[in-house]
Amino acid sequence: MQKVNHKCIQRLMKLMGLKAIIRKKRYRYKSNSEEYTAANILNREFKKEYEPMALLLTDITELKYGKGEKAYLSAVLDYGTKKIVAYQISKQNNNQIVKDTFDRIKRKILPTKNNDS
Repeated sequence: MQKVNHKCIQRLMKLMGLKAIIRKKRYRYKSNSEEYTAANILNREFKKEYEPMALLLTDITELKYGKGEKAYLSAVLDYGTKKIVAYQISKQNNNQIVKDTFDRIKRKILPTKNNDS
């Protein structure tokens, strides 16, 4: 590939009557109002030791696969043990995936009643 001076390209484009179209960037940032912002209960104390199951962190990650398809992985990290305690995969990114992930934790912690007795 040969390097060409940008001024040469400008002259050739002018002779041919070509103009570059430069689109303005669209910013999609929406500032959060306080009703949607979670309280800062950690106060940036990330190195502090926490009891197991006392502090749970959640995140949703978008995974692309196949021909443009997406899956969403919701994981819950126990900050006390630094281990994933539950995860859920879904085709939709919505609140239900997080609720389902926490339901898995509830089933692990809370004993289930057995009606066989």
